[in-house]
Amino acid sequence: MGNVLSRLNLNDDKQEAEDVSADGRTIFLTFSKGYPIFEIEVREFFSRKFGDLIDGVFMQEVPAEKQSLYAHLVVPFTSSIPIVLEGKNKAKFFINGKHVWARKYVLKSKSPGEPSSLATSIYVIGFGFKSLSLCKNEVE
Repeated sequence: MGNVLSRLNLNDDKQEAEDVSADGRTIFLTFSKGYPIFEIEVREFFSRKFGDLIDGVFMQEVPAEKQSLYAHLVVPFTSSIPIVLEGKNKAKFFINGKHVWARKYVLKSKSPGEPSSLATSIYVIGFGFKSLSLCKNEVE
């Protein structure tokens, strides 16, 4: 009986991942200026802390001499977000001694005709394009 219930829960989770856009499953991470953090550090930290939780990490695109100040962490299920945020609106983490703030991603309203944020970016990546254009004005 327990096995059947766990399979039902697994199927519910798979359905949720299929039905909810990437924007709805995204955690917005911000980093401190002067303390650069890299995608591999973000991936390793969240994998160690929460296990197999990452669908994608999308760092702010910047020139090589600059540092990313934010990233999008896409999780497989919306139910993963409160776990990562420890039931709060914001959570603070230390990744290799560097401060990282996390909160649920909120899609900013766009001008008509402008592409839809993260979901479009992931779609483009799926077709092998290297360029990733994320929302420009998300840093608070």
